[in-house]
Amino acid sequence: MTERYQVTLFSQLGPRAGTLTLERRGARVTGTLELVGFQNPLEGERLPGGSLLLRHQLHTAMRDFSCITRLELQGRGLTGWTTAPECRMRWSGVRLQEDAPASVSPLSPRKRG
Repeated sequence: MTERYQVTLFSQLGPRAGTLTLERRGARVTGTLELVGFQNPLEGERLPGGSLLLRHQLHTAMRDFSCITRLELQGRGLTGWTTAPECRMRWSGVRLQEDAPASVSPLSPRKRG
């Protein structure tokens, strides 16, 4: 089952909007986090109780972070934390409808025109 979420990662430099795509097959979870212009592959597992434990790199313009993320899925929403050796960042997000565009976040930059 594939799920897409519009997410916000609350970093030390401020909130960052992105899209999280998850593919769940049994307890195995794979996917991609699109954030600040980078595609970050991830993998992990669904834990007893339903939370997700994910391992991934977080690529930024300044450096890369090795991360462990724990997410709680609650209805159409998600919350959680990413832990890296240098920092800890909070997540929030909402599941997108199948036909909804991923660029609906109020934190996304708007085009002027």
